[in-house]
Amino acid sequence: MTSNESQDLLGVAIIGTGNVARQHAEAARAVSGVKLRAVADIDEVRRREWIAKYCGNEPVDDYADYQSLLRRDDIDLVIVTLPHWLHAEVATAAAEAGKHVIVEKPMALTLDECDRMIATARRAGVILAVGLTHHFHALPVAAKRLLDSNRLGRIIWGSERYYVPRRYGTTSEWFFDRERGGGQLLSNGVHFIDRLLWTVAGPADVNAPAMLSRARPVAVTASVGTYFNTHEARYRADDGAAIFIRFDTGQFASHYLTGHFQGVRSDEAEYVCDRGMVKFGGGKLLATNPDDQEDREYHEMSFSPVNGFALQLANVLDAIRSGIPPRVPGEWGRLVMQLLLAAEESSQLGKEVSLI
Repeated sequence: MTSNESQDLLGVAIIGTGNVARQHAEAARAVSGVKLRAVADIDEVRRREWIAKYCGNEPVDDYADYQSLLRRDDIDLVIVTLPHWLHAEVATAAAEAGKHVIVEKPMALTLDECDRMIATARRAGVILAVGLTHHFHALPVAAKRLLDSNRLGRIIWGSERYYVPRRYGTTSEWFFDRERGGGQLLSNGVHFIDRLLWTVAGPADVNAPAMLSRARPVAVTASVGTYFNTHEARYRADDGAAIFIRFDTGQFASHYLTGHFQGVRSDEAEYVCDRGMVKFGGGKLLATNPDDQEDREYHEMSFSPVNGFALQLANVLDAIRSGIPPRVPGEWGRLVMQLLLAAEESSQLGKEVSLI
């Protein structure tokens, strides 16, 4: 590679070497036009082992101090994969330094933090994208395309269910500390609230920037709590939730989430339309036959596997080059957080929370 070719590449840095950082590193190797140049993590041993394991033979610089990394002129895009309570601080600092940003989910812990991140990115003229990767993964994208085709009619009700064993003491302690962004809802439920909102109310074109184009959520009712685990009371992180969302179109959606520690893992979505049904999960996409009113069975539908993280990175690269918003902009990430926080508030108050 010539020096000119190297300069034309989008320089990428990853801040944080948690589990999801590996997938971002693999995406950087898979997408042409980008180069992973630096990684930051306060743990020297961990970050160097991580670089050796996931960065291949390409030279990648490592930093304990992410601020030093942000001063580099050859870093154009920063991917924030830190624990949740650090998202807003680091993403804002990166935008202030003139770097484009992909921040992992959840976008932040409060709406004020989301607003500060969005405003900073706007002032700096940089892209702010949120790592809600179900907008890129093959199965939810194929399901949304099928639902958007109108062959099954209008969505009346959508449901997302995610049950995952997660026992206190078997994962990082902060995961059970709500003040640091722990709990099932912020860690996993955010994906499925996003998916419900995007599928019911988002644009018919899955490649378009996410926005409310067909419906608007108007109220949330929820029960969120600690039902399965016993851990220190001061942490107060949830391990389960039942959420009900109403839209201004009369459509509605529900999400059932657990972090139980003994049982079966389950990840399934089902959408009931006025001319049929769609279900997906476990690597399968199923639908009834919209041309047969007597059909009482699901039939497996085909779809092609993709690397969702690579597609997300490619989309952000296109957004940087074209000036068109990314598929999952900060404003959408904020909306998802608004619903999630409304669910917590509804549970605390014991009543429906209005979003308007």
